Amino acid sequence: MSGPENSRRLSLFCHPDTPARAVWSVAVDVDLSFEEGFALRFVVEGEIGAVVLPQGDGELVIKSGTGGTVSLTVILDEGDLTWTERTRTLEIKDRGSIAAGHTRRGDEESVAVSFTAKWTQLIGAAANPADPLQLYEMLTFHPDLGLESTSPAGQQQTLTFEFTVMDPAGQASERITFQKVYRESLTMSEGPECNLIAFSGRAFQIRPTVSRV
Repeated sequence: MSGPENSRRLSLFCHPDTPARAVWSVAVDVDLSFEEGFALRFVVEGEIGAVVLPQGDGELVIKSGTGGTVSLTVILDEGDLTWTERTRTLEIKDRGSIAAGHTRRGDEESVAVSFTAKWTQLIGAAANPADPLQLYEMLTFHPDLGLESTSPAGQQQTLTFEFTVMDPAGQASERITFQKVYRESLTMSEGPECNLIAFSGRAFQIRPTVSRV
């Protein structure tokens, strides 16, 4: 760094309710410069081999186009992926009697899927091609980006969702793939800690594909 600068180390302390046996001390080196701002370097002392770093809840890869022409990866901190697989059954009663009646399979039902993710910007590439694609742009098929649907022309616009859910033990993470996902609602909210975007829609299939990764 050039110009007047200052460097100092500050000690950090764990909350008494969450002691860490493997970590003896945590500190941060702060380098200040009038020209380059500041830089932070964290220093941890302890039994490093016994330190376990928590993983995120998972990630979502969204793909557009029949061959995944454009893809966007979203880190999911909320961990609230929800989907519902429904089985429709027709009840046929004999003169109102269940005992003398029977059941039949009804029409197949598509899968309802929802999730929540954090956002800092709603538009990126649509405003400046040099900026990264944003989740809102992808989910709404922003007209300035020319995103292609995963369904044939003339049908509802759809995307492919690939959710990867992390195994805390790091041995059996799973990928949950939803095909032909269309949007029913998209709710954006601004909050004191973070901004959230809540997606709700359906996948035009009777169940997602689940595989180990």
